[in-house]
Amino acid sequence: SITVTDVNIFPETTTNYVFEEIKTNHDLLKYFKTSPAGVTKWITSEYTGKAIWGELTAAITAEIAATIKGFDAEAYKLSGFMYVPMALLELGAEWIDRYVRTILVEVLEDGIEEGAVIGTGATGPVGLTKSLTGAVDGVHPDKTPVALTSFAPNVLAPKLVSLTNGGKRKLKKILCAVNPSDYLSKIIPANTVFVNGVYQNVLSYLPVEFIESAFVPVNKMVAFLPDSYQMGLTKVGIQYSDDFKFLDHIRTYRTVAYGNGRIVNDNMSIVFDITNLVPFIQPVSVIGTVSTHEVV
Repeated sequence: SITVTDVNIFPETTTNYVFEEIKTNHDLLKYFKTSPAGVTKWITSEYTGKAIWGELTAAITAEIAATIKGFDAEAYKLSGFMYVPMALLELGAEWIDRYVRTILVEVLEDGIEEGAVIGTGATGPVGLTKSLTGAVDGVHPDKTPVALTSFAPNVLAPKLVSLTNGGKRKLKKILCAVNPSDYLSKIIPANTVFVNGVYQNVLSYLPVEFIESAFVPVNKMVAFLPDSYQMGLTKVGIQYSDDFKFLDHIRTYRTVAYGNGRIVNDNMSIVFDITNLVPFIQPVSVIGTVSTHEVV
């Protein structure tokens, strides 16, 4: 809530600065496949078999078997509220209304991202860091992390094989969500090498994009595929009432969204333990022999 004493903290001349500070980017959410929260059955499919070359007069013998899968998506509610003294609004501080609405939009987006990353599935989404199997009373366990110490090709690439679904899925792009502190302290040193006077990315051999999210636990990195996380989401928006606390002379704002989410298959994401991820060191090969001479 906002109290009268808070007015001095946010003078009208600094409101533009305040709004810029509040707004943050939620890059993670743009890679999710979304549908309205009212869609309660999501459909996915996989196929086996292949087409076969043959003579022009040959019979068609190749059978393609498709498996259609569906899973239920019960909707949950994400909500919050905030109080604002009516005196602030009546005295002409019109920017207060905009300020409150900006905050409520931001916290709603934060809640959506938090659920998509670490949600347990009990009363909301199953996060990327959770396993689809082994739920107890609706609570999904953490995925078993895979230890990762280097971004060298012979270290990282083999650990991504499970994302190919047994070689049936081509990895056109791999998204890696990390905590902002780890991105600076671990990812950049491990993914940067100085070659011929220029800093270059070590992971140029893979189609990888890093995404910073404050909700990814420190020392963890989540690798997943674009559109592999499906989320049903309907935003009701921001509403207010002057009646709820009429005698207290307070306006009550509320924000509500309905939805749920989960990854389609467990083999579409991997949780890495990057506690011991080390800076990349360029391999050096020595060709020929090195002689030493004693100086007298």
